[in-house]
Amino acid sequence: MILHALYFFFYVKFPESWIEFLINKKRVQILKVIAKKGHYKNRMQIAEQLEQLNDIGKLELLPILINDSIEFIFEKTTVVSETLFLKKDLKAKIEERKIYWLNKKNAEEKQKGITSENLKNTSNFKRKFGSGESLKNAKEMLKKPMNTGKWF
Repeated sequence: MILHALYFFFYVKFPESWIEFLINKKRVQILKVIAKKGHYKNRMQIAEQLEQLNDIGKLELLPILINDSIEFIFEKTTVVSETLFLKKDLKAKIEERKIYWLNKKNAEEKQKGITSENLKNTSNFKRKFGSGESLKNAKEMLKKPMNTGKWF
């Protein structure tokens, strides 16, 4: 109950030792709340240590961790899910998410290719800081008095 209130009002990152304690004590209900609303590092730690739970605890946490927005967490949960006997709908959800992550990687690669093609023939697509031109220009501007020019 306190954990629900904490996550309702605050965004809390628990220490690694607390997550390890919860996993060792098989506190699946608390881990479910952390997996749903927790800090991404806590969710990653739960995914990494998911193998230490019993099968029932794994089955309760799998649907939450499969729908996570971080690919690393999904990959870790798919490794654990291969050792379990899953329902057909959960297997279908895993396959759907695999296709989603594959499409996302392909879209990123395509966008990188488009960006590199667009920047291929341009001469000034990278800023060069080594020459110090901007620093020289700033020093020149500071040397000039502020009230020069024709204002009236």
